[in-house]
Amino acid sequence: KSSRRLTSWLRATRGRAVAVLRKKWPCRAMADELDFAVRQFVGSSTAKMPAASTGKPHHVWLRTSAKSSVLCMLDAPTPLCDGAVVYLHGFPDQSLDHRREADGFGQCTSRFARKLREHIKSKHHSVAFCTFNFSGTPGSDDDTPFAEKLVSAEVQDACCVVSHVRAVLGPAAKICVVGLSTGAIVAALLRESLRDAQIHIVCVAGLFDVAAGLLYDFEPWQLRQFDHWGWCWKEFYLPIGSSSNPPYSISSDDEHADQIVDVATPVASPTPSFSKVFLRLNSSYRDDFLQLPLERSVCGHSGIPLSVIHGQKDQSVPFEAGKQLYERAAEPKFWHPIPSGDHLFRSDKTFKKVMREISLILQGYA
Repeated sequence: KSSRRLTSWLRATRGRAVAVLRKKWPCRAMADELDFAVRQFVGSSTAKMPAASTGKPHHVWLRTSAKSSVLCMLDAPTPLCDGAVVYLHGFPDQSLDHRREADGFGQCTSRFARKLREHIKSKHHSVAFCTFNFSGTPGSDDDTPFAEKLVSAEVQDACCVVSHVRAVLGPAAKICVVGLSTGAIVAALLRESLRDAQIHIVCVAGLFDVAAGLLYDFEPWQLRQFDHWGWCWKEFYLPIGSSSNPPYSISSDDEHADQIVDVATPVASPTPSFSKVFLRLNSSYRDDFLQLPLERSVCGHSGIPLSVIHGQKDQSVPFEAGKQLYERAAEPKFWHPIPSGDHLFRSDKTFKKVMREISLILQGYA
């Protein structure tokens, strides 16, 4: 009973306390840590926040707009890191485990994010690794539900996270932003949004034509739902039985109702099993996506280097789409085709080639 009262009080006072702290610049980091700690307590009474001073990953909820905050992880192996890799996940996907009731909360859950972090930690001992879940993605959906996701908001998320990393590491640190698939679109848009001489943008499995990109992400029946209902059922993969999952369902009269998977059975496991479900996504996502200023961002002379990495066997985003992105981009730019690489570079051989290209960029030899 006392625990319920404390939880209720924390929910009521968290926002006011964090708002007061954020008014003073020296207290903003404290505000983020308080926000994270309270939210974790509300989600799980046993969850603990790793401290940055111990060398463990540091987790915060970063406020990225008036209505959005994102779950972010920064793994800085030493206090004197000379660089960082910021990873932007694709869609539909997430970087960090959103299960607040689990010990793995806030850890890398997608294969690409996990293996990229492992590579950075093993090969680049003075380089930090940072990733986060875009607003509206599970774990970053307290303020913005999945239905209200926008890629333009994800660009703002990424700008705020890069600014956070810059504030932690200092003005001299080189930051390499690596975006995968839709995350590569966000990364390319940062070329216009950021004004930072120590930034290098890496687009993995990216594209130049946003109209074509919409067709890669959505099936024809989903586009018809956008037109008919003003929203569609978008597939997503969620851990089975987690109480932290967003609400999901599908109408019984929908032509694809048989594709929904029942994930209501609780499963206690530190490594979750994922199942395909459908989440409601408003047509504002489509409208916003088609208005993205990708051509202006890529072709503009911002001076920020752009590297394009693309697998020649990519069946999700054609290899020609990545080549077009490179050809239309303004200098400085670099082209890294990966023979036999698929969309996610699932084979160890092709993934190692991607990591080698990123390592060269970090070493300044791109």
